[in-house]
Amino acid sequence: MNREEIIDHIIALLRQHEENENKVRLRGSIHQEPYKVDFFKLFAAAFNAGMMANDPQPQDYLSADALADILAERAPDVVDRKTFGDLHAFWQEWTYAWKHSDELHR
Repeated sequence: MNREEIIDHIIALLRQHEENENKVRLRGSIHQEPYKVDFFKLFAAAFNAGMMANDPQPQDYLSADALADILAERAPDVVDRKTFGDLHAFWQEWTYAWKHSDELHR
Protein backbone atom coordinates (compact mmCIF):
# COMPACT_ATOMS: atom_id res chain seq x y z
CA MET A 1 0.00 0.00 0.00
CA ASN A 2 1.48 3.35 -0.96
CA ARG A 3 1.24 6.69 0.86
CA GLU A 4 -1.67 8.01 -1.21
CA GLU A 5 -3.71 4.85 -0.65
CA ILE A 6 -3.07 5.04 3.10
CA ILE A 7 -4.17 8.69 3.20
CA ASP A 8 -7.27 7.97 1.12
CA HIS A 9 -8.25 5.10 3.46
CA ILE A 10 -7.73 7.29 6.53
CA ILE A 11 -9.96 10.00 5.09
CA ALA A 12 -12.63 7.44 4.20
CA LEU A 13 -12.55 5.92 7.71
CA LEU A 14 -12.71 9.32 9.39
CA ARG A 15 -15.67 10.34 7.24
CA GLN A 16 -17.37 7.01 7.83
CA HIS A 17 -16.96 7.44 11.57
CA GLU A 18 -18.43 10.95 11.41
CA GLU A 19 -21.40 9.77 9.35
CA ASN A 20 -22.04 6.93 11.79
CA GLU A 21 -21.86 9.25 14.80
CA ASN A 22 -24.53 11.45 13.24
CA LYS A 23 -26.75 8.38 12.91
CA VAL A 24 -26.51 5.23 14.93
CA ARG A 25 -22.99 4.13 15.76
CA LEU A 26 -22.66 1.07 13.58
CA ARG A 27 -19.03 0.35 14.30
CA GLY A 28 -18.48 1.94 17.71
CA SER A 29 -15.97 4.50 18.90
CA ILE A 30 -12.56 5.12 17.36
CA HIS A 31 -11.21 3.62 20.59
CA GLN A 32 -12.89 0.28 19.88
CA GLU A 33 -12.74 -2.51 17.36
CA PRO A 34 -13.08 -2.46 14.41
CA TYR A 35 -12.14 1.22 13.91
CA LYS A 36 -8.98 1.16 15.98
CA VAL A 37 -7.65 -1.94 14.24
CA ASP A 38 -8.52 -0.44 10.83
CA PHE A 39 -6.45 2.65 11.63
CA PHE A 40 -3.67 0.56 13.15
CA LYS A 41 -3.39 -1.55 9.99
CA LEU A 42 -2.90 1.65 7.99
CA PHE A 43 -0.30 2.87 10.50
CA ALA A 44 1.51 -0.49 10.31
CA ALA A 45 1.56 -0.35 6.51
CA ALA A 46 3.06 3.16 6.62
CA PHE A 47 5.58 2.30 9.33
CA ASN A 48 6.70 -0.92 7.66
CA ALA A 49 7.13 0.95 4.37
CA GLY A 50 9.56 3.34 6.10
CA MET A 51 7.25 6.36 6.09
CA MET A 52 8.10 7.20 9.72
CA ALA A 53 11.85 6.61 9.42
CA ASN A 54 14.23 9.28 10.63
CA ASP A 55 15.31 10.11 7.09
CA PRO A 56 12.49 9.20 4.67
CA GLN A 57 12.06 10.83 1.33
CA PRO A 58 9.88 13.95 1.82
CA GLN A 59 7.25 12.64 -0.58
CA ASP A 60 6.94 9.47 1.51
CA TYR A 61 7.01 10.92 5.04
CA LEU A 62 3.86 10.21 7.06
CA SER A 63 4.46 11.11 10.69
CA ALA A 64 1.46 12.18 12.76
CA ASP A 65 2.19 15.85 12.08
CA ALA A 66 2.76 15.28 8.35
CA LEU A 67 -0.52 13.37 8.23
CA ALA A 68 -2.29 16.25 9.99
CA ASP A 69 -0.93 18.75 7.46
CA ILE A 70 -1.96 16.58 4.53
CA LEU A 71 -5.47 16.04 5.89
CA ALA A 72 -5.88 19.75 6.68
CA GLU A 73 -5.19 20.48 3.03
CA ARG A 74 -6.98 17.54 1.44
CA ALA A 75 -9.93 16.95 3.80
CA PRO A 76 -10.34 19.87 6.22
CA ASP A 77 -13.78 18.58 7.21
CA VAL A 78 -12.21 15.66 9.10
CA VAL A 79 -9.48 17.60 10.89
CA ASP A 80 -11.81 19.60 13.10
CA ARG A 81 -13.35 16.50 14.64
CA LYS A 82 -12.42 14.83 17.92
CA THR A 83 -11.95 11.58 16.05
CA PHE A 84 -9.04 13.07 14.13
CA GLY A 85 -7.48 14.35 17.35
CA ASP A 86 -7.68 10.85 18.76
CA LEU A 87 -6.16 9.35 15.60
CA HIS A 88 -3.34 11.92 15.70
CA ALA A 89 -2.55 10.89 19.30
CA PHE A 90 -2.72 7.18 18.42
CA TRP A 91 -0.40 7.71 15.43
CA GLN A 92 2.19 9.44 17.65
CA GLU A 93 1.93 6.78 20.35
CA TRP A 94 2.19 3.91 17.89
CA THR A 95 5.21 5.53 16.23
CA TYR A 96 6.99 5.93 19.55
CA ALA A 97 6.19 2.38 20.63
CA TRP A 98 7.29 0.77 17.37
CA LYS A 99 10.50 2.80 17.18
CA HIS A 100 11.37 1.68 20.71
CA SER A 101 10.14 -1.91 20.55
CA ASP A 102 13.71 -3.27 20.28
CA GLU A 103 14.47 -1.92 23.75
CA LEU A 104 11.85 -4.25 25.24
CA HIS A 105 13.61 -7.35 23.94
CA ARG A 106 17.09 -6.64 25.34
